[in-house]
Amino acid sequence: MNYIVGSATNYHDKPTMFSVITLDPELMIPLDYEVWAFDLEYANEYDQPKWYKKYNYKEYFHIPNLSPKSFMDHSYE
Repeated sequence: MNYIVGSATNYHDKPTMFSVITLDPELMIPLDYEVWAFDLEYANEYDQPKWYKKYNYKEYFHIPNLSPKSFMDHSYE
């Protein structure tokens, strides 16, 4: 599995982003994957930081977890 991640710095009008991966502690497979982005315009206007969830893999793909089996099952739908 390969994930494309956002940048920690702003680049060509793209927001600063970070990813959060939740792993199964025993099997070490990903259970959930979220990408959070920083709203720089809001922070500049209101002088306070604002992070928002850009997307979540489980919600986007409607899958129970991020195991290879879940992606394979989803790809055959």
